[in-house]
Amino acid sequence: TSWFDIKQLGISSIDVFENSISKEEVDDSKQIISKCMEDEIKILGDSKRFFIGGFSQGCCMSLYCGLGYPEQIGGIICLSGCYFPHTTISSSNQKLPIYYSHGNDDQMIPVAAGRYSCDILKKAGHDVHEEFIEGLGHSVSAQTLQGFKKFFSSVTDNKP
Repeated sequence: TSWFDIKQLGISSIDVFENSISKEEVDDSKQIISKCMEDEIKILGDSKRFFIGGFSQGCCMSLYCGLGYPEQIGGIICLSGCYFPHTTISSSNQKLPIYYSHGNDDQMIPVAAGRYSCDILKKAGHDVHEEFIEGLGHSVSAQTLQGFKKFFSSVTDNKP
């Protein structure tokens, strides 16, 4: 399944990607994800303990929903996806820790879109821990999981 339809494959730039997705479906999916976020945050008791993450479209949606969430969250885990230029960043989530991993040989979402996403996020003031993995396509590797584990430990150590 997917969070939104992609109308064109072989995307060469972030602008082409932005124009080849169904923004209505992105917003419909955001409604579903935001409800899940609210439910999980109620269980945790503190939005700052909540992290959202995803792979590919899940990464795109994690950035879109996490950055736009009205309360501060703990951070975002991004695996082989990209930032939607139409993303709105809430005032509560302007300096989030973000782990971003992308394969240099990704055939679905070009590494250039990943680098662009990291640059935009850093310019917006986020603490981006980026990792571009040589030889990795549109997938997750042991190196990705080790990087994620190290990131998560670094941002959650000494927090209740």
